[in-house]
Amino acid sequence: MSNGRPARHRLIGVLLVLLSGMAIAIVPTSAKLAFEAGANTLTVVTLRGIVAIALMALFMAASRQSFRLPGRTLMPCAAAGLAHALVAYGFIGSVAHIQVGLAVLIYA
Repeated sequence: MSNGRPARHRLIGVLLVLLSGMAIAIVPTSAKLAFEAGANTLTVVTLRGIVAIALMALFMAASRQSFRLPGRTLMPCAAAGLAHALVAYGFIGSVAHIQVGLAVLIYA
């Protein structure tokens, strides 16, 4: 720990967790605003995914990580991604029909 690297990594980890928490907190309210402006659930979820992919690509490029997955992990990752997409669609879609606070309580 004398070179300061582990402390730096820990700080970056804490900052990323805080950023992730803030992003998760604004999703339902932003979705409600989008619905009030005329968007539909598929548009909101699709744009949310595109923004997430773009940010992840930037982060991975900056940290020189590869997008390549080992062959045997591809299907479980695809299944997890599909499950997440369905949950996101349900969560974002619920905000169009019920209050944001109630949607957060149900899906949290």
